[in-house]
Amino acid sequence: MATRFGGVVKGVVEVLPGQSFLHLKLRDLSRARGDVPVFLMNSFATSEATEEHLATLRSELSPLAIHPVTQGVSLRLNPDGELYRDARGAPSFYAPGHGDVFDVLRHSEGFTRFREGSGRMVMVSNVDNLGATLDPVVVGFHLEHGAAITVEVAAKFPGDKGGAPAKLDGKIQVVEGFRFPNDFDQDRIRVFNTNTLSFDADVFERDVELSWFRADKVVDGHDVVQFERLMGEATATLSSRYLEVEREGDASRFLPIKTPKDLDGLRDAISKRLDL
Repeated sequence: MATRFGGVVKGVVEVLPGQSFLHLKLRDLSRARGDVPVFLMNSFATSEATEEHLATLRSELSPLAIHPVTQGVSLRLNPDGELYRDARGAPSFYAPGHGDVFDVLRHSEGFTRFREGSGRMVMVSNVDNLGATLDPVVVGFHLEHGAAITVEVAAKFPGDKGGAPAKLDGKIQVVEGFRFPNDFDQDRIRVFNTNTLSFDADVFERDVELSWFRADKVVDGHDVVQFERLMGEATATLSSRYLEVEREGDASRFLPIKTPKDLDGLRDAISKRLDL
């Protein structure tokens, strides 16, 4: 929604001189052998700026087949359940989480062609994690173990928050941090979900069951309620395996950048990781 990085669309932000998050992600994919289609999911709030930015990169990245896809749209509520309206009296829209990826790809013509061309797997990652490159070792691991989902997990650092693999109802799955009981010490689980997941492609042809989770937000000084779906919850109903990846050093697959301060501290690591 372009609200977490100083009010700009993060994908178009310059990370290294002349190279944005999107530029670096796509540059990595353009090195792969064969055709690697890219499904670039935006919200309604970020799609226009992303398209304008991509137009400046197309000559360099012309071998890539880039398919823009857009998340759904939902309406914010007041805490009492009534529709929230902004200062003009208009409804307030938002994109309801990365769990939309399943519906979005299922209805994408480009994805249908990918499947008809014997596409077997899909790797999903956040645009701000430049460590999550297309790696033949990760691809091979996913194809070999036979589960529908591979979840990349990394060692927790102090202050980390997010989902982690835990046994719930007799099944190992990604459980979001807010779902753990208050008296459970989450540090007992030494790894957490990096939000880089690999899926069998046929997962996106199913109706994947995901819960709607309440998220309390503040918009223009007002408390509002959003309901969101999270991609990792697919592990509750589909078979999954967990791959611990490096978090530090030149082989790191987890270099998340949530704030401009994070970017300032990780530029050198990104340059080394991407061999730039």
